[in-house]
Amino acid sequence: EKDRKLYHKKPSKFSVHRSSLLIPKLKNFLTQISFLNHFLLKRNNNQVSLKISAYNKEGRCVDTFFEELIEKKVYSYSLDDIFKDTKTVSYQAEFFSGKNLFIPFPAVIVSHYSKNCYNMVHSYNRVLNDSEENFKINSEHTSEGAVESYFNKDIESGFIIHTGQKKLKQNIDLLIYRKKRKIKKRIKVNLNPFNTKLISLKKYINKNSKGISNNQVFFIKAPQQEFFYGRLLAGLFSNKQKSLSMNHSYYNSNNLKEYFKDNVSSRIYPYFKKFENKVIFYPLNSKSNLEIILKFPNNKEISCGEISSPGSKVLEININKIINKHNLNYEMYELIAKTKNGKIPSRVNHQFVVGPKKSEIKASINNNLVNKFVYSNFSNKKGFCWGPILLNRNYNTHLSIFNYYLSCKKNPCVFKIYSSKKLIYKKEIIMNNQKPVIFDEKFLEKIRNLKNLNEICWYSLESPNNNVNAISFHINKKSQNASGEHSF
Repeated sequence: EKDRKLYHKKPSKFSVHRSSLLIPKLKNFLTQISFLNHFLLKRNNNQVSLKISAYNKEGRCVDTFFEELIEKKVYSYSLDDIFKDTKTVSYQAEFFSGKNLFIPFPAVIVSHYSKNCYNMVHSYNRVLNDSEENFKINSEHTSEGAVESYFNKDIESGFIIHTGQKKLKQNIDLLIYRKKRKIKKRIKVNLNPFNTKLISLKKYINKNSKGISNNQVFFIKAPQQEFFYGRLLAGLFSNKQKSLSMNHSYYNSNNLKEYFKDNVSSRIYPYFKKFENKVIFYPLNSKSNLEIILKFPNNKEISCGEISSPGSKVLEININKIINKHNLNYEMYELIAKTKNGKIPSRVNHQFVVGPKKSEIKASINNNLVNKFVYSNFSNKKGFCWGPILLNRNYNTHLSIFNYYLSCKKNPCVFKIYSSKKLIYKKEIIMNNQKPVIFDEKFLEKIRNLKNLNEICWYSLESPNNNVNAISFHINKKSQNASGEHSF
């Protein structure tokens, strides 16, 4: 937040000229990266180049790929096709520019897919640019959370650890809160540079519970790595189905004293009537006791419980049950966190979960609530958000666009869809605070058929007001497994 304010105030100071991410290669899955050329569309920067590197088990770079990004379109790369060396274990994508990139983390989607799933996660870990960035990122060494505790004979909870530029031979500290018990475990890791390891949590799960276990919380403290920003890829996977639904972990802020000036943060979410909708809070926030409230367009508010940090309990909110219990008929709600005493933590992290009710592998999207002090500083800033939508014949895709708050006024927007070739769809829409704009599977399938598409496309949303965002998810027609992402 401090960096964001600085580059808005003095854009020529502390300029950024390299933006990067790491990409794991996973057994049983193909690997792809995709992005809209936001460098050109958002910042009019036509001087950006992409370099992709492939690494082997020894941590050595075995091959590279290079391209200049000069078109207003979607760029997608099947890494298995580009790098046919079967000994490759991971990749690194680096964006370089003589102009200021502003942010060292690019808006890139990493996909791992098989015939049963198409997992998406935005860029989540990277090799840092310099010593100053290393000081800012690694001065606090925290554990990672937002990891689902799941027990089923075919589906496991787990996470993927990635190494940076140096060999890693240390322990991962695993802290488990199970009811009133505090359990400590250690997992040994011995990995060469740019290597990965998928670690199952199956043997640490409470076997007395089936499905999501809300009475168990995992904190994973991976070894600190120099010049490395180390989110984990965490979630559910099935070796039997060759499926996974994973999103990035989130750092535990229990020991950090970071708060906004007021006592409330919130975010609008769409309610997808045909699917199961959940919100899950983990005890990851700065020290606080938060009441979680659902607010609907008629101003009706429903208290859904509390999440305490530090703590040993998860708060899971089943939106469908609340909607049905109160006989409500709305397509959106405002998720609110409020403190009774004190200020609201600057990070109120949670998982938005959506997918078919019968499917165990749903889309689980890591997100944060929004605070008015983040956006009020730049009231003249225009809105521009963008994100991926999978237009593939084997998947049904859903996209919802909405404002940040129910109190937002009517908001004129220009909605666009880009493919790997060009802009393929454009429409002016008006968003209001009563219902989201939903593009369902029928609408998106119609576009896919008209344009003969079978790929990841990207949408963009431009508005005179800086309060627009979106969520998309997709479902495998055969397996019913789902994945999705929020907008950038």
